[in-house]
Amino acid sequence: MGKQTRDVLRNHRIVCTGGTGTLLGKAEPELSIHHLQRGSHGGDQQLGALVATGELDAVIFFADPESSGSIDFDLLALIRLSTQHDIPIACSPAAADLVIAASL
Repeated sequence: MGKQTRDVLRNHRIVCTGGTGTLLGKAEPELSIHHLQRGSHGGDQQLGALVATGELDAVIFFADPESSGSIDFDLLALIRLSTQHDIPIACSPAAADLVIAASL
């Protein structure tokens, strides 16, 4: 992660599902991270609830493109909620960079 991205994220409350939060916390220990449940244990739904209640400014959510599963219904629900509540959602690294750059 670049210094400019780190500086932007340092000024925000970061909410992550379990596995992502653990990885990000190890890579960037100075960031303040609120951990939800693992995605498969309800974390995706917790994230959706935060979108629905207006508690998030943006969502960055990377699904595994190599996953052998069919359509990820949790991701589709999160995209639908983000659209309904006019919350920007980024599902690729390039889109995430744009969301972060918009915070500058």
